[in-house]
Amino acid sequence: MKAAHETAYEAEDRLVALRTRLARHAFDGVELSADDVRGLLGELEATQHDVIAMRCELTRQRWEDGKQSDRLADLVVAEAIREDSNLVLFPVAVRPIPGDAPQRGGSS
Repeated sequence: MKAAHETAYEAEDRLVALRTRLARHAFDGVELSADDVRGLLGELEATQHDVIAMRCELTRQRWEDGKQSDRLADLVVAEAIREDSNLVLFPVAVRPIPGDAPQRGGSS
């Protein structure tokens, strides 16, 4: 299997080449033969496969990054609850809700 960056470069190269070929006909139009259409469809299909491969690789990398974050969080929690730990968690600060007036004076 190709590396994701190789796949990305190949997909980009195909799209640039296709855009360049079509740009020549931007003002005068173009007629495509059946062979031309099949060739165009083949290039688009190859590019689609590369994009799917890149999406899968990106998903895998994000999954791995998430698992690493989970492992780090587990280590921090384990250290925080260890009896002789010197790790101190900050208390949760209560934040005012916008629009709520502060309580003044004594009880009513």
